[in-house]
Amino acid sequence: DKYPNACESVSAVMTLQYFGIHITVEEFVGQYLTIGIAPYIDSDGIRRGCDPWEAFPGNPCDKTGWGCYAPVIAKALNAVPLPDGFQVLEIYDLSVSELCSRYIDNGIPVIFWATIDMKKPESSLSWNILGTDDEFTWIAPLHCLLLTGYDDMFYYFNDPLQKKNCRY
Repeated sequence: DKYPNACESVSAVMTLQYFGIHITVEEFVGQYLTIGIAPYIDSDGIRRGCDPWEAFPGNPCDKTGWGCYAPVIAKALNAVPLPDGFQVLEIYDLSVSELCSRYIDNGIPVIFWATIDMKKPESSLSWNILGTDDEFTWIAPLHCLLLTGYDDMFYYFNDPLQKKNCRY
């Protein structure tokens, strides 16, 4: 309830804390996360907002927030003072089983974009990216979790909307 739209930031902070980096969600959002303008209707009746691939639209800690994608979180994580040897990677197009064999099996949790309760993603609201004529379409119900483990039946996630070790 405290962070209604901060699943990406909460997942990032869980990752940092796992590695012994003491940071709060408030510090992560306030000091490191790039915040942009949430979608709004301009005077011409056109819906506009920031690009969620570049900034978080609105405030992640209240109901005006939307969500963002990996580059925004990677940029924020890279701004946090990380211990030597730590590296933030953006990884696309790997199966969950590949992520598990490469990272989970090596004790590295994975920040994971999915949907709430793993529901089928659907196109939702669209808006024009501020300063461009590019249109962005929101995918709902977007969600971010922390992949932490697996077994023969399930993948396990720390789900910011649920609890630790949710299985899907």
